[in-house]
Amino acid sequence: MGYLENVREGKEGLPYFFLGTTVIIICFLFFSFLFSIPIIANSITNIGDLDSINLNQMLSGNFNFFFLLVPFAATFFSTLLIYKEINGLEIKALITSRKKIDFNRIFFGFLVASILIIINILIQFLFFPDTLQWNFNPKLFFTLFLISIFLIPFQASMEEIFFRGYFMQFLGFIIPQRIFPFLISSFLFGIMHFWNPEVEKLGSIIIIAYITMGLFFGAITLLDEGLELAIGFHIGNNLLLALMLTSDWTVFQTYSLFIDKSTPNPYIYAFMPIVILSVIFLIFAKKYKWKNYKQKLIGIVKVSNTF
Repeated sequence: MGYLENVREGKEGLPYFFLGTTVIIICFLFFSFLFSIPIIANSITNIGDLDSINLNQMLSGNFNFFFLLVPFAATFFSTLLIYKEINGLEIKALITSRKKIDFNRIFFGFLVASILIIINILIQFLFFPDTLQWNFNPKLFFTLFLISIFLIPFQASMEEIFFRGYFMQFLGFIIPQRIFPFLISSFLFGIMHFWNPEVEKLGSIIIIAYITMGLFFGAITLLDEGLELAIGFHIGNNLLLALMLTSDWTVFQTYSLFIDKSTPNPYIYAFMPIVILSVIFLIFAKKYKWKNYKQKLIGIVKVSNTF
């Protein structure tokens, strides 16, 4: 049974899909509101009145970074519960079509993303050293490290189990042509990042990069018949960026090792991921010997719709 076909084992029908999706969204909004209260209170206390606070200021610092990530962790566990109790499916089916979750795949995806980030920083350090500022503060960095290793895996995994997991699986149940769940979930993933500070700094063209990432994660999920590679890569990307590199215009405002002082080029940030992720895609494809591209990406989902 393929990954999108996993839903055939559950309680089939549109009501369960809409109910589950609605509850997940409500959970995230509730937890986001609940845990934004300490961020706003802390920002007002340390900066001034609410009118003077922008998004970057509100999300800066270890305290605020912690409360930024906690809603994802809470929604992560809520989604697993919803998948099991509302949709009647085993949690494993949300992650993979294999007999058990392949943690080696998660680790490999994490490793590839980590190496990619490190290489990027090394290139910037060697060729444009003036654009990087050393920012190491032992106490603040150690606190950031603890927050990051405990919460970023939930934050990144939450995005994957919803967009490439819950949402794409049940779109595949409703719309049996795989191309539609693949494209809809990928574009929605990109659009959901429209409110990131990066868009304000670089313009709406940066959404191309987020849609590209959505297409990349969706493709490797469908071709590999599981979320493991996407989860590992997403965790590695977010964790290494949080710990190693930040700037005054990115969504993660952290006490990282380096601060990027360069003037960002919107076109490079928008289109470079297409090249880089294409290379990563080929690495994954060769390692895991993917086949049947047409069927897995645009073929028919073999699920009997009994609404």
